[in-house]
Amino acid sequence: VNHLLQHTLRSICTESQWVYAVLWRILPRNYPPPKILTWEDGFCDFAACVKSFKQSSSGDSEAASAEPLQPELFFKMSHEVYSYGEGLMGKVASDSSHKWIFRDPADQDSSLVSPWHGSLDPHPRTWEAQFKAGIQTIAIVAVQEGLLQLGSLDKVLEDLNLVILLQRKFTYLQTIPGVFAPHPNTLNHSIHQAAMIAGSSGRKIPERPPLSKSLNTGHSSPGVVPHLHPSMSSLHALLSKLPSVSDNALVPPP
Repeated sequence: VNHLLQHTLRSICTESQWVYAVLWRILPRNYPPPKILTWEDGFCDFAACVKSFKQSSSGDSEAASAEPLQPELFFKMSHEVYSYGEGLMGKVASDSSHKWIFRDPADQDSSLVSPWHGSLDPHPRTWEAQFKAGIQTIAIVAVQEGLLQLGSLDKVLEDLNLVILLQRKFTYLQTIPGVFAPHPNTLNHSIHQAAMIAGSSGRKIPERPPLSKSLNTGHSSPGVVPHLHPSMSSLHALLSKLPSVSDNALVPPP
């Protein structure tokens, strides 16, 4: 279960034109603003980036002096933090909307323009380096736990079917216990509230359960029994329930 999110991000890229997928998580969820968007997990097909970059840069002296998308540049995004409701990323997350951004703004299809295409909010500073490294399209889609960011080496037109399918996929993931580890502040707040209620009623306050480290997110989660690891068959069973990104059938929003 700890790796189900990583498998989901990988499947988004293997089933479509996207070469990377990143989930930005809203933290904390159970507190009033200010909230932030932080890196939760990401996947990038670097081999595809190198192959496509070599093909596109052959005969182009300007492109030949640049480099394809490198791991250092991709994971540099993990240091970014965005304010919820502010800027390009924060507004898309708070409005539960989506936005397609192209390397060349003049190359956009006017018939497929989302409401945020007219926004004057600047894109994050790491995106310019990605565009130079061959990324042509970046899409951001608000999902259940935060914001999904996708990058492609091709021009990918805005697709409302894809937006709905991604939102359904992450809504389903959110229902699986253990995929998204609780934030430490949220956990401490819940334990504190339970202790206050128990103390006021005269009941014995239970001891705090041990915390174990999540392999996927780095956040602490309530005590996990070590021998309860899912088998590969159970992992494939969970993945099979996720809506396929390659499915183009229009489905009503949940």
